[in-house]
Amino acid sequence: SSGALEQEGEIMFQEGEIMQVFQEGRKINETFYIIEMATDGRCLYIDATGPEARNGEQETLQLTIKEKIHRQIHRELNGDYSLIANHLVVHKGEL
Repeated sequence: SSGALEQEGEIMFQEGEIMQVFQEGRKINETFYIIEMATDGRCLYIDATGPEARNGEQETLQLTIKEKIHRQIHRELNGDYSLIANHLVVHKGEL
């Protein structure tokens, strides 16, 4: 069903379209990150960009949450992506 619209909460998505749903600075494990979340109406894509390192590079941690878990979390937290951001942790260099 190419081009079909799919409903996720109140937001309508064109198939294949990525929409940013959250962007905010947050501390994770005492380090400040810029948290960005986007979704295609199915999966949730999370990027956490850390501070600039001494070598001038920035570390970006990435996490993809599959559709089933994304929908479950979305329902449980009433679509509030900031609550998802509150639960993020970095463990062994991974988000």
